[in-house]
Order: sequence, then C-alpha cells, then structure tokens
Amino acid sequence: MHLTALSSPPAPFSDGLLSNVLDYAQDAVLVTDRVGRILYANLSAHKLFQVPEDDLLHRPIAQLFDQGRTEIPGVLRHAMLGGWSGSLSGYRVGESVRLLEATASPVRDGHQRLTGVSFMLRDVTARQQEQLEQQHRERTKAEFVTQMSHELRTPLTSILGFSGILGQELFGALNDKQAQYVEQIHRSGQHLLGLINDLLDFSKVEVGQLLLDLQPASVVSVCQGAIDSMSEQIRSKRLRLVQHLPTDLPEMLIDDARLKQILLNLLSNAVKFSEAGGNIGLEVNIQADTLELLVWDQGIGIPKEQQHRLFQPFQQFHPEYYHQGTGLGLALTKHLVELHGGQISVRSSSGEGCQFRIELPLSPAR
Repeated sequence: MHLTALSSPPAPFSDGLLSNVLDYAQDAVLVTDRVGRILYANLSAHKLFQVPEDDLLHRPIAQLFDQGRTEIPGVLRHAMLGGWSGSLSGYRVGESVRLLEATASPVRDGHQRLTGVSFMLRDVTARQQEQLEQQHRERTKAEFVTQMSHELRTPLTSILGFSGILGQELFGALNDKQAQYVEQIHRSGQHLLGLINDLLDFSKVEVGQLLLDLQPASVVSVCQGAIDSMSEQIRSKRLRLVQHLPTDLPEMLIDDARLKQILLNLLSNAVKFSEAGGNIGLEVNIQADTLELLVWDQGIGIPKEQQHRLFQPFQQFHPEYYHQGTGLGLALTKHLVELHGGQISVRSSSGEGCQFRIELPLSPAR
C-alpha cells in the first residue's frame, strides 16, 4: 500500500521511501491535520482498528478512542506544543476496547510550519491482560500460602506447647533418652515454625504486602535481643561471639521486629556454617550519616562464582545443609533491608568465612 492521494499531502510524507517505511511499520501510525482529521494511516493502523482505508481517512481521530470527546483535544494541543505520550483506549470493530500505548508529536512542513500531529500507537491489551492474570496468580498463591500457614500453625502450636511442658518435667521426671527426644521434638517444631514464617513473609513480598511498622527504637537493644535469641545455638556449638555495640547510639525510626529478623537470619547462617569452637561477630558502627551493621563468621564461606545468586530466593550453596532451610532467608533479608532504605553486601571466599554488611541511613527518631 502507498499513501492515499490527498489534495494537499503533508510535506513529510511526500517522499516515497519514507512512505513505504511507515506503511510497513509494526506500530500503527496516524497523521492528522491541526484539528484532528486523519490524513494518513499505515497498514498497522487499519489492522489495529479493523477499519477499511476509505473509512479512516478524513475521519476525526477522536472517534477512534473511548475517551475521544474529552481527552483527544487535549492530546492534540499538547502534541502540537511539543509532544505527548500516555495510554488511550481504542475501539475495534466487533471486539472490546483495546488499551493502546500512544505517542503524539507535531508535524511540520519544509518551512517548519505546524501542519498537524503524528500518532504512534501500540496495542498492549494482551500484555496488560497477562499482567493482570499474573497478579491474580500471585494473589491466589499468597492467599493459599497464608491459609496453609494458619492451618499448619494450629497443630504446630500444640506440638511446641506440649513438648515444652514435657521438657519442664511438670508431670514427672524424664529419663535421659526421653528428655533428649522431647528436646528434639521441640527444636524441630521451632525449626518448622521458622520455615512457615519465611514462606508466609516471602508470599507477602511477591504481592507487595510486606510493610514496615516504623517506630522509635534502640538498634543496640534490637542487636542484644537477637544475640539473646541465638545464645543457646552459639553455646551448643561452642562458638565465641565477638560484639561491638556502642552505648551512645540514639534511637532510630526502624521496625524493630523486622530488624531483629534480619540479624537472626544472618547470625543463624553464621552459626550454621561455622566450625565448632570458632568465632562469629556482630558489630555496629557509625560512618558519617550511615549506620553500619556487620555480621561475620570464619566458616566455610561462599565461592565467588556463586555469590551473584546469594540473595535470590530458594538458593542454597552447600548440599550438606539443604535440609536446614528453604533458601529464602537471605532473599527476605535483602528485601527487609531495602524497605528500611538501606543496602546489603557480602564479602566471602571458600574456606574464609563471610562478612555481611548492612548500611542503613542514620535517621535518629525526633
């Protein structure tokens, strides 16, 4: 197809090569005069609107769009002043309204006089539908995980409660073997509860529902709470915790529960991947306007060629530890750090341990 002959064709379309290029462009192209009457439509435009050529030419472009009467005059004005881009809803014969990405630009003749407006249009209906379906799948998955989490927690609460009571020997003494088994049941129940919580949090991350509750709190107190929670695991593996917690740090606006979760994830990994009798560390430092948290160990480390996957979900690097987690901890940790406006990085190599560095903007609570 070539340009339809017009009584006064716009100067930019008088060149045959340019005409052919526009005719066979994948995006729909429409050119109007200054009042919005269509002077040119390429093949893709006819295909997009399912309108024969003779019915498109000289037709007001506003008739092609769902919001034509209200928005198109403004689009034309903005386009002639310099340009416009956005979304438009376009009609298509026999079908529902189509969502279009649109760009409108001024058209000038050889003397730089404004003669009209060119429209570049792309149908993104299928892409939008795919995005909506993906969002629906993610919401459905999140709802399923949430429901299953609640269903699993009900019997798990009983397991933890009754194993705890048995371990306290409130109803009679236990022999050594019984006490060992009860302790193992309780530890396994706590481990399972941690896995459920990670899955629930990650499902919230995927649908953007994991939010922070920022309140004035002491970072040092949060660190100490994390250390206290890990004390039994540190003691049982005969590790030495090196800590540096300044006492003069002011309160900051943080989500203390989520910051503690970050530290527990990192300290738990430090304990898990350390040899018995080794050292691990938790340090807090102030660097200019940045709060720096360091968690390090002297354990087995992570090969450099695998570190690019470190903060991706469901990633585990040491086969002998696969049964001890979901591979979600570091992915959640990174997301929680970023929700606080910070960033996390790692330094590691095989056999030389890991150092995780968290940098948070120093924002003291007023």
